[in-house]
Amino acid sequence: MDYDTAAIRQFLLQHFNDTELRALCLDNFGDVYQDFTTGMGKRQMVHSLIEHCLNHGRIPDLLAALKRERPQLYAQHIVSEQELQPQRPVPLPPPSPPNPRQLFSPDVFVHPETGKEMVRVPAGDFLFGEDKEKITLDEYWIDRTPVTNAEYSRFVAAVAHEPPRHWQGQTPPSQIADHPLGYVSWHYAKAYADWAGLRVPTEQEWEKAARGTDGRVYPWGNEWRDNHCNTRESGIGATTPVGRFSPQGDSPYGCVDMAGNVWEWTDSPYDGAKDWRVVRGGSWDSSQLGARVAYRFRARPFGRYGYVGFRTVVHRPL
Repeated sequence: MDYDTAAIRQFLLQHFNDTELRALCLDNFGDVYQDFTTGMGKRQMVHSLIEHCLNHGRIPDLLAALKRERPQLYAQHIVSEQELQPQRPVPLPPPSPPNPRQLFSPDVFVHPETGKEMVRVPAGDFLFGEDKEKITLDEYWIDRTPVTNAEYSRFVAAVAHEPPRHWQGQTPPSQIADHPLGYVSWHYAKAYADWAGLRVPTEQEWEKAARGTDGRVYPWGNEWRDNHCNTRESGIGATTPVGRFSPQGDSPYGCVDMAGNVWEWTDSPYDGAKDWRVVRGGSWDSSQLGARVAYRFRARPFGRYGYVGFRTVVHRPL
């Protein structure tokens, strides 16, 4: 089984102090506790513990221990609450037929396959990156919101694709249906986009949609503002329904959640390295620094992280 060790590492660092971490290891992993000398810092302890569990096939034991020690936090950050309180998934309706007047409106397009609103980003120059380099892009259309669990379930059903593991079944739990999708690799995001006749955006396309043309720092402007996005500063500690921070957190083109909630895959290799992909936007567990529209981070394209999702683009509406 593939485990999200990054999420486990972050959970240990965030929710256990040094003493609690030593006690966790003494009670459950006596064979590694002896390696935790008083001079070892918490990050070193966490790294050693996870490496030990990976090398000895004991990640399930570690997860069980975390669940016993922090049951409510575990349900929020490691697996779906469905594992603790099984609920019958609510059947999801097929996408509604798009409104003909909305389908080819000047700035909004409803994609007939996904049922998602896409917004127009006009052709022209914008200021890209920390150095605000002038870049020119053709016109394209981008999903107004990240792909949600409910929207991804249509793809899973249509092509019998493997569902994300946190669903605990073929459909997502109802309480996260309108939350942005997580635990989806870049390869899975690309498969969804291919199914719908779309694609994963380049980081340049992602940034222009988030930033507009004036080189702003955040989607809403140059100054950090509380209650404009879901980052660590919000204190929520988990994903939120898409649009919870709209319209105050929207980008100049009306894109939602381009700061916080989940990082988003792009199609761009990180500094030319094909075994890494650029992710953008920050997540619920990122600080305001990571939510800046020019901030770049990287992730393995085969990784399925609980804090990374995606949205799609197309050059022209159908």
